[in-house]
Amino acid sequence: MLKKAADTAAYIVAEAENKSYLAVEACKETERFSRLAEENDAMLLLAEELYKQCLRGETLKWA
Repeated sequence: MLKKAADTAAYIVAEAENKSYLAVEACKETERFSRLAEENDAMLLLAEELYKQCLRGETLKWA
């Protein structure tokens, strides 16, 4: 009976550790997607500004 309780407790602890690991990885992935979204927004703003300059007939110079 004591062995079964110990095995059950060990299983529950292992399961909790696995869930904790998965949660940490999910947070990392969320942060990565957040950074990608910010970078995409910056690129969109740049593209919109370049488009407006082209519509005004301005010359674009790339350095």
